[in-house]
Amino acid sequence: MTILEIVNFVCAKHGKSDDITKSFLRDATRRMYEFVWQYAPWQDTLTYSTYTVTAGNRTVTLGSTVEVPLAVAYGDAEVQAVDLNWIFRTEPDLLDTDRYGTPLYYVRRPRSSAGVAAIDLYPYIEAGQAVETLKVLEKLKVKSLNTSGNLTSDSDSPAISGIDNVLISLTEGEFLQRERQYQKATAVKNEAVAELSNMASLELNQGGALYRDWETDRKSTRLNSSHSRASRMPSSA
Repeated sequence: MTILEIVNFVCAKHGKSDDITKSFLRDATRRMYEFVWQYAPWQDTLTYSTYTVTAGNRTVTLGSTVEVPLAVAYGDAEVQAVDLNWIFRTEPDLLDTDRYGTPLYYVRRPRSSAGVAAIDLYPYIEAGQAVETLKVLEKLKVKSLNTSGNLTSDSDSPAISGIDNVLISLTEGEFLQRERQYQKATAVKNEAVAELSNMASLELNQGGALYRDWETDRKSTRLNSSHSRASRMPSSA
């Protein structure tokens, strides 16, 4: 469904046709679509890229459309995701500028001012040494099926397949909240998120061990209770 079709469906269901409501629902649909996009590593949100590693430099800048790396391999060997705190507590010598070797770990860097993602490799290749290709499985920044933006026009459709009903319900929940029908809004949103959770579980099971970290984070931060589900969703309130 396009964003206009979703807006018209919710308007027709609740007997609304004014431009103010339609404008609100357009914005609500975009917010809910971004929420769904970030909810799980859906197959439709992933891409695979290769990068050239520069010997003597541990930083690798990812593509401008990348939200976050999900898996990294140097040559044919997987590179494990860690954080600086883990390195400091476990292998602090990896922080030394003269600690060279085949990359075993990577750390996500803060985004640049332009919003570009990057990673640091530990250890890193010594200057002058031969390098292999870095392979990265990546989650893309939110985009629609038609454009690179977040449902930027009425004719845009979600790039994630099979989410139309969930997106309609989430958008309707935003509308009900705007109308101060809070109990109905909560019920509609919670039902939609429950369906979204089931869809995500199927997707994560298909992804296997690759997405275990994502699944752990998703359960601990979003699915503890109906209260946490609602509170972590973008809201029009």
